[in-house]
Amino acid sequence: MAVFIRLANAALTPAVQTILTLDTPADAFGRIFSYNQSFQASGAVLGSIVGSVISGAFSYEMVFIVTGLTLLVTLILVFVTRSKNDPNLTPNN
Repeated sequence: MAVFIRLANAALTPAVQTILTLDTPADAFGRIFSYNQSFQASGAVLGSIVGSVISGAFSYEMVFIVTGLTLLVTLILVFVTRSKNDPNLTPNN
C-alpha cells in the first residue's frame, strides 16, 4: 500500500508545484515552496500519528472514513475560495 501512496504523491507533486507557480508572485516563490515542503513533511508525520490513533481507538475502516471526510471538506473549501478569488471560475468550468 505504501508503494501506491508514494506513487500518487510523486504524481501529484509536480501538479501542486505548477499550481503554486501560477498563483504565486515571483518575489514569494522561495517562501511559498518552503511552506509547501514543510507542510508536506508535517502531514506525513502527523497523518501517521493521527491515523494510528484513530485505528487504535476505533477501527481501520474509520481511518478511511475520516480521510474521505477530510478530502471532501478540502474540496469544498477549494471551490469556495477559488470562486471568491476568481469570479470567472466556477465548479462547472
